[in-house]
Parts: sequence; C-alpha cells; structure tokens
Amino acid sequence: MEENKPIHNEEENSLPSTDDSPQQEPQLNNPSTDEPIVEADQPITHNPPPVTPSDAKAMEDKEQDMEVHHHSHESHGKKNWKSYFWEFLMLFLAVFCGFMAEYQLEHKIERDRERQFMNSLVNDIKEDISYINDQQSIYKRKQELLDSLIIMIHSPSATLNSNDLYYYARLASKNDIFPANTRTIDQMKNSGGFRLIRKEQVANAIMSYYSELPQIQSLELTEQSETNEYRKIAVQIFSAFAFNEINSTNTVVRPVNNPALRTNDKKLLGDLAGWVHYIKNTRIGLTEYKKRLLEKGEKLIRLINEQYHLKNE
Repeated sequence: MEENKPIHNEEENSLPSTDDSPQQEPQLNNPSTDEPIVEADQPITHNPPPVTPSDAKAMEDKEQDMEVHHHSHESHGKKNWKSYFWEFLMLFLAVFCGFMAEYQLEHKIERDRERQFMNSLVNDIKEDISYINDQQSIYKRKQELLDSLIIMIHSPSATLNSNDLYYYARLASKNDIFPANTRTIDQMKNSGGFRLIRKEQVANAIMSYYSELPQIQSLELTEQSETNEYRKIAVQIFSAFAFNEINSTNTVVRPVNNPALRTNDKKLLGDLAGWVHYIKNTRIGLTEYKKRLLEKGEKLIRLINEQYHLKNE
C-alpha cells in the first residue's frame, strides 16, 4: 500500500513558494549586512559637439598662423656680427648718455653751490670791512690817549690835576676784540666746500685774507695779558671808589673833584707807565694788521665780483 502513495509532496516542498505572505519579505528585500554591496562603475562618455564648417575653417587658419610665427622666429634667430655690433652700440650710447646727463646735473649743482659760497663770503667780508672802518678813528684816539697817559705819569704836576690822570688811566684798560665773521669759511672747511672753488686766483686771495686773522687774534691775546698786568698795578695807585664813580656804566666820564691817588710811589708809577707802553705798541700792531685785512678784503670782493659777476646780486 505504501508504494501507491503519491510523491508530489516532496516536489512541492522543493519548489519556492509563490505565497505573498509578509513573513518572507524581510528575507528577500533586506540584504545581508555581512558583505557590502558594491555598485559597478559606469563609464563616463563625452559627446563632442558637431564641428561646423566655420569652426573647421577657423582651426585651419590658426594652424597656418602658428606655422608662420614659427618660421618667423627661425628667421630672427639668425644674426650676423653687424646686428650684434649695432645692439652693443645702442646700449653703449644709452649708458653713456645717461652718465653724461648725471655728470652735467652734478656739475651744475656744484657750480650753484660755489656761487652761493662766494656770495655769502662777500657778505662776511663786507661786515669785517664795515667794522674796521667804524673803529679806525677809535683806534687812533686810543693810541693818542696812551701817549698822553705816559706823559702825565711822568709829569711832576700829575697829582695836582688827577682828573685827567684818572680818566686816561681808566680808559687805558678797555680792550677791543675784533669780531671777525668766519661763518662761511668755516662752513666751507667743514663741508669740503673749498674744493668747489675752480678759480685758483680767487682761492689764493681767500686764503691770504683769512691768514691775517690768526695774527690779529694772537696780538689780542697779548694785549689782554698786558692789560691784566697793568690792572694789577693800577689798583695800587688809583682809588677803586673813584673808578666806580666815573665808570658805573659802559661809558667812562671825567671826574671833576681831583680824586687823590692811593700812593705817589715813583716805582709803581714807573711800572704802570711801562705796561702802558707795551699796550700801546701791541695796539699799534693790531691797527696795522687790521689795515692789511681791510685792504685784502676790498681786493677780494672786487676779484670775486669780477670772476663770478656778483655785482648785481
């Protein structure tokens, strides 16, 4: 009886079920998490736009232009020695012209500075000349005063007329310092501006003029030293109270009451007269040097005006 049983049950179990039961959807739709699903790369294709007849013509013209340009470079690359010579000559001329322009500019600047120095120097010398001219009469008067003082000191009647003696004795110790204007020459020496003087005659005249100043300054120092010695003796002979009355300001006035001397010591009076003599001779030397400076200054101004045409400036 068992042999007659149908066998379709086994076949039905082996076939997949076509039942739409929801119990089987999770197994069909959810992939396994053990292995990742890799999507296949899809090739990217570019479809060029269709070439129109006008585009083809433009491309052909461009190729021809490039070919012509290439040939032109080949032709320019072939240079002979003349081409190199002219290029070198043009470059040399450009550099040379630039150098000459810079040289001319520097030359003009130096000439302008030289002219400015000369103009300023003339003004300095004019100030010196003006001062010397104003003091000429004073120099002469001081020398006469010292002569009169020496005579009075040796006069037996000096104590009887002490007004003049006090007056001359006080004026004798008044020194005068020459205020030479060396502003421009000092600037030229410190800045190297003396080298700008092109004219040798002018340069020599300038050095000759300013060479007199050290002599004058040296004699002024000698005069100050001699005057100090004179004062040391004068305070022993003359009354300080009387000196204060006649010289309370910058001006010395003659006394009127014949102030008495502190002493009539012949030796002190003789020493005083000796220092007056030394001061007198020193001032004579100063006067001569100032006259020489005056003459050189006037000549130098004329020379500079002639050489640099500064008369109208």
